[in-house]
Parts: sequence; C-alpha cells; structure tokens
Amino acid sequence: MRLSAQEAVTDSGRIYAQPAVVVEGSRLIQSSATTLGAVTRLEGWSLRRLDGRTSDAVLGEEGGLFIRDIGGAGGVKTVSIRGAAANQTVILFNGMRLNSPQNGLVDLGLYPVELFDAVDVVRGGQSALYGPDAMAGTIMLSSRSRGDAGVRIGMRVGSFGDRGGSLLWNNKATNTESSIRGGFEQSDGSFSFPWTDRSGIVQRTRDGASTRRVFGSASILARVSSAAHVEATLLGVRADRGSPGPVTSTGPSSARLRDDLAHVIGRASGSRGTSESWEAGLSGSLQNEEFEDQSAPQLPIDTYANGVMSGWLQWQSLLDRSFTVGIGLEATAARLDGRSIPSRTRRHGGAVLTGLRWTVWNLGLKVLPMVRWDVFSDLQPQASPRVAFEMPVRKDGSILFRASMGSGFRMPNFNELYWRPGGNPSLRPERALTADGGVDIRYPWFGEHRIAAGLFVADTRDRITGWPPVNISRTVSQGAEFAWSWISVGHRLWGTGTFASVESREPDFRGRQVPFLPRLVGAAGVDLLLGSVTVSPGIRYVSRRYTTTDNSAALSVAPSARVSLHVQATFALWGLAVAFQGGVENVFDVAEESLHWYPLPGRSFTVRSTIDVLP
Repeated sequence: MRLSAQEAVTDSGRIYAQPAVVVEGSRLIQSSATTLGAVTRLEGWSLRRLDGRTSDAVLGEEGGLFIRDIGGAGGVKTVSIRGAAANQTVILFNGMRLNSPQNGLVDLGLYPVELFDAVDVVRGGQSALYGPDAMAGTIMLSSRSRGDAGVRIGMRVGSFGDRGGSLLWNNKATNTESSIRGGFEQSDGSFSFPWTDRSGIVQRTRDGASTRRVFGSASILARVSSAAHVEATLLGVRADRGSPGPVTSTGPSSARLRDDLAHVIGRASGSRGTSESWEAGLSGSLQNEEFEDQSAPQLPIDTYANGVMSGWLQWQSLLDRSFTVGIGLEATAARLDGRSIPSRTRRHGGAVLTGLRWTVWNLGLKVLPMVRWDVFSDLQPQASPRVAFEMPVRKDGSILFRASMGSGFRMPNFNELYWRPGGNPSLRPERALTADGGVDIRYPWFGEHRIAAGLFVADTRDRITGWPPVNISRTVSQGAEFAWSWISVGHRLWGTGTFASVESREPDFRGRQVPFLPRLVGAAGVDLLLGSVTVSPGIRYVSRRYTTTDNSAALSVAPSARVSLHVQATFALWGLAVAFQGGVENVFDVAEESLHWYPLPGRSFTVRSTIDVLP
C-alpha cells in the first residue's frame, strides 16, 4: 500500500516486477517502486482538480510535507519532508535533478500543475539512490501522459485578479507518442490582511505582488524497436513574479523578481528479454533570475544565471529468480554567474551506485542493499550506504512490514560557500544517519480501508545554519507518520498526519526546536461521488513555528488550519467531454503568515472549465 490516501483504487498497487521498456518519470534503478519505503503517488483527480495552481498546492495536502510560502500567487514556495529543511529534499523532473546549485532549493512556485501527470513522494533518507541532498526524501515529477490522443482546453478566473488558460495536445501513432502543453497565468496579487500596530489590529492591503507567467512543454517518444525507445522533453517557464519580500510597517516592497528557466532531457532505454534493462540520458537546465528594487533605480539589478548539465547510464539484470543487480554511473557539471558570487563559480562531479535486490520467495521477504559513491571538485568524496527491507505479515500481502536504514549527506550550496560577503568556504557537508520502519495494512469492511503508519529518526551532524553559515554540532529529527483512507462506492475518505520533533544538540541550544519547521502537519478530506458530480472538502493543519533559536513564543508563527472545498461536474455536450469546477480556498478566511510580515491570501474563489476533444 502506498502512503497516499487520495489515489484511485486502480492506482494503489506497488509494482515490483522487472521494469518494462517504458520507464516513467525516473531513472531505471531509482524508480519510486524500488525504494521499498514509504511512497505516495498522486495523479488523476488529485492533480487535475488543482489545475491553474503551482505544484506546491498538490504537495501541501499530503501528510508530512510542509510548504513554506512567502505569500502571493508569485511567491517563492519550497517543501520540506519530515521536519527537514527544504534543501534536504531532492526534486526530480523526468529523472532530471531540479535543485539549484545556488541555494540547494527548488522553487515550486515556478511549476504549474498542468505540466505534470504524476507526482511521487518518497520519504526517508535516499542519498544511496538519488545522491546529495536527499537526506529527507525525494519528490518525482513526471510529464509522461497516459491519456488518450486528443486535445484538452482549460480556462479559469478567480479572486485577486486571477485568470489563466491552458492547452494539452496528445498524439499517439503506431511507434510514436507526442505531447504539447502550455498556458498563461496572471494575477494582480493584491489582497487584504490584518496588521497590528499601536492602535490595534487594522486591515491593510498587500500590493506589488502581481504575477505574470507563461509556460510550455513538448515531449516525444519513439519506439525504435520492440525492446527499445528514445524520448525527449523540453520545458520552459517565464515569470514576472512581483514582490517576494516582506510587508513591513513602512509599506509593501517595491521589488520585482523575474525568472526564466528551461529544462531539456533526452533518454534512451530498452531491455533484452525479461532479464536485462538499461537506460542512458542527458539533461540540461538553465535558470536566469533578476531581482530589482524599483524604488531605488540607482541600485544595480541583481542577476544570477544557474546552469547544470548531467548524464547517466544505468543497467539492471535479473541474475536468477531471487537476485537482481543494478549498476549506475552519473556525471554532473554546474556553473553560477552572479553579482554577489565570484565570477564563473563551478562544480563538477560524478557518482557510482550499485544495488542488489534479493527476494526470499517462500517468505515474501525483499531486501535491497545499495551504496553510492559521490566525488566533487570542491568537496571530499562521500559514500552513502542504505539497506531496505519489506516483508508481508500475511501471505495475501494485506499486512506489509517495511524498514530501512542508511547514511546520507547534503553539499554546501554556492551561496553558503561563496556569497560575498558572508560565505564560508570552509563548510563541511552535512551528514545524516537515518532509519525508519512502518506497516501498511489493507482490509475490507464496507469497501476497502488502507492504513500506513511508521516511525522515523534522523541524526544529522555538521548541520549548516546561520549567516554567515557555520556547521553546528548536531540535530536529531524523530517522529511518526500515519495515513488512513476508506474507499467505497460513491466516496473516498482520507486523513494523513506527521509529527516530527527536530531538536538541536548544539551546546547553547540543546533540546530547542529548530526554527521555521512545525512539529505537526496534517490533512484530511473526503471525495463524495454523486453521479457526475464530485464534492471534495478538505482541511490542512500546521502547528506553531518558532523563528528564533531560543524558541520565543512571542516571535513565533501561530498554528493555523485552512479549509478548502472543490466541486467538479462532468458531462457530455455535442460529443465533447466538458468539466466545470469550482473551488474555495481558506473557506473561513483564516489570517495566516508563513513568516512574520509574509501574509498569505485569505478566502479565494476559482472557477474553471475544461473541454476534452477526442478524435
């Protein structure tokens, strides 16, 4: 069972068989199904009902994931898993790493939901599979459409001047599949929020956060034989994101943040019979970012250009009925040009990873030991071992036990090492020992119930914090996860939650919660299927977040709960498949901040319509 409580019944099973020729969204021996860990897959309704929003909206409803949103439609949005920092999570797009070498983050606010068909969340330390920075987990974004050939057109309008449109075109032939998707979004970004001054609580309006975004992607897959195929994907986004800064007592920031990014991926994969599979790929990424304070035209515009190239080759072979071996080679080169970074800052490196899958058939036990060696031009070599186990408690697989333990690391990013002034070239990589275990249960009772529960711990040494950044002695993250869903005819009821205590072991702050990370995040909801109408209310809860190392309650961000409601109706009209969707976010208009002076929008409404034109 997957940890997700929102997936369709037909999407719920793990696939552990030898990979087929088509590999979806990931590299061959690094697919989410091979981790033997806590995995969530989101697709179908979970994604489509959030069209018109960025990828953080999908992840924000999953237990254990905390979205740090600085506010506004164009705001920077990052994700953390199990109480870890956002730069301790790796995010992949069709197997290509998206984490910026400049700050180690992926800004989900740049990636609209319409660009993807599936999202996989892999929790727990995964550096043995996915390399540096995967100490808390990995998120995989996939754009390989599984839909029928045809065209989907979507339009939407909403609160705060929100409006946009999208187009998806799929084409399938005997030996090729192709897809083109694109769209535009814009918002005036203005919204009111409560503000406390000497006279008490007053209502203010956040201005200057307007956003304009154009996005598109194209992909093609060609089967060159019955056992091999090649595919290519190009994705681009151009965004003028308005003010990313805080709203201060003197008024909103007049700065503008602009981003242009492009990703290109080429892959070839194939198999020989049922015993061997391989994949080779090349990818490139370029992101240009500008930051301008329009109230101070005498100041130069901050510009940064991040470029990354990578390549990989992986091979997997079934040695006999019980053993499968996998070997992978990777290479990467990164470059950053910026006004506050030494000219032409570079990093290059490579990795070797090996894994053995052992299945004890009479017990149903699966064991996956893996180890990865990473070498970089500006860091010492790093080894990341991991071993994972999975075993059915019952022969029918309705109760499944899983566990893993391993070691991982995070590289200091370019900002932490080289930013002028304040960078620290003497930083050491963060190292973490991680372990987790859990149980997945399915049982029939007026439908099907699914339960996934687990415990986890991560002991991190040389954690990088502060500015100028320094290595502190140690932090420990520990907690528990729980997910439950009840799927029956006409409804799907679900709930997820994660408690994570991340405490510093630094002598001056021993036992204090690490700032900015909540201890508890949770979500719950229900999908009611009423004929052709689906009604989906949901709630998301985030506990208190401290903003200082002394855990001052006066300077903390209060806990909050936000309720949403989505309704969708589908019907046929003149031979077309038409869907109308209405959504309300923050139904009770809760005043919430991501950080002090970073207010989030209040109640908002969105109306969307899509039309599917099938041949």
